[in-house]
Amino acid sequence: MKTIRFVSILLTGATVLSFATPASADSMCDLIGKIEAANNFTVTFDKVGGKFNDSGSTDPLALGTLKAGETYQVQYFGGQYITRGFNKGTNTVISFSYSNASPNEGLISLWGRLFAFDTRGNVYDPQYGIVGTLHF
Repeated sequence: MKTIRFVSILLTGATVLSFATPASADSMCDLIGKIEAANNFTVTFDKVGGKFNDSGSTDPLALGTLKAGETYQVQYFGGQYITRGFNKGTNTVISFSYSNASPNEGLISLWGRLFAFDTRGNVYDPQYGIVGTLHF
């Protein structure tokens, strides 16, 4: 049975992104279960201009120090997202952990920036829409 799942990301009390995705409840529960079981997963960001400040965006903070085209290793453990990958600010690979998102809300956090995800593995940014993919 297909259902429509609506997701909204809230930022300072205002809805900044809403989208609907067809998904069965079981598949979303399975995905959340994998994340909560501390399984490692990756997020690969699209190499698309306008979403990252290294790709022609006029916003100097576009997706912060996350880099377009890079793959980041992520683990959810003890209520925290631990992310390892290339940091544009330090020009090296580093790890940071943040506890500002819950997979039960359909959210992941990479270095404090909130992203929504769907059962197809799409990763959504509140400002730029689909920005990458999530894989186990």
